[in-house]
Amino acid sequence: DKTVQDMRKYNRRIFDLNEDLTYNSNKQDAALQRCGFRLSNYVSRVNGKSYQKCVRAIITGITDPEELVKLIHGKTLRKYGRNIIKDAVTGDFHQADICLLKQYAELIGVIERQIEECRNALISMCQEHFPKQFKRLQSIPGVKERAASAIIAETGADMKPFEKATNLVGWCGLKPRNDISNNKVKSNRTTHGNRFLRQILIEISWVASRTRNCFFSNFSYVQCTQRHKNKMKIQVAIARKLLVAVWHMLTKDEDFIDVYLKRLEKQAEWQNDIQALESLLVG
Repeated sequence: DKTVQDMRKYNRRIFDLNEDLTYNSNKQDAALQRCGFRLSNYVSRVNGKSYQKCVRAIITGITDPEELVKLIHGKTLRKYGRNIIKDAVTGDFHQADICLLKQYAELIGVIERQIEECRNALISMCQEHFPKQFKRLQSIPGVKERAASAIIAETGADMKPFEKATNLVGWCGLKPRNDISNNKVKSNRTTHGNRFLRQILIEISWVASRTRNCFFSNFSYVQCTQRHKNKMKIQVAIARKLLVAVWHMLTKDEDFIDVYLKRLEKQAEWQNDIQALESLLVG
């Protein structure tokens, strides 16, 4: 469908722009590192507020460490100490360095603006052409507007070409191989498939595995903590389960049903019934 083709163009353009954004952000940080500016060693993200405030200040000509330290979040200062952070933001900035930092900042700004434009256009198309599916997918833990729009753009929200959920899993490339010869496992890596859909599902799996009181976080806890399995492999397993859930939801026109929460509700009902019976026996 032409509408789905246009949505897919926007979605894949966002992936390309994100790669460009990461590349230029790393280049900007490398330019700062060459000047002796080491704040990225003490913050979690180079696109965080404290880091970006310092970059904007340096571009405008403010290179005094005392002034730059004032822009750092208090939590970071308390964690590492004011003197350490002051040494980290102390650098030797020449005019050429400031010029290059300004160019990187402008380029990053353009990329972020284009990402926002593509994202808004993709979301508006989903709301116009696939409103029910768009809203229904957001009932999955870890799925918001961006993830739901990406799933619809890649699958077209039409499950008729996929007779079973396993066909969709294989088309995405999340089905593990079963290459066994002479009782030896040659390979159990996932197959080739739609890498754009697979990437967004892996991102969703990380969020879902950290969402409290849901099936995916409980599954991740049991497999990783209790059974000590590889965490990355469990994320692939969660992504496969997510895609199976997507197939059932779009095929049957149903919202996401969390079996873990249903199990907890049944256990709570049984506990209440047991307590009621015990109170009757005591009475």
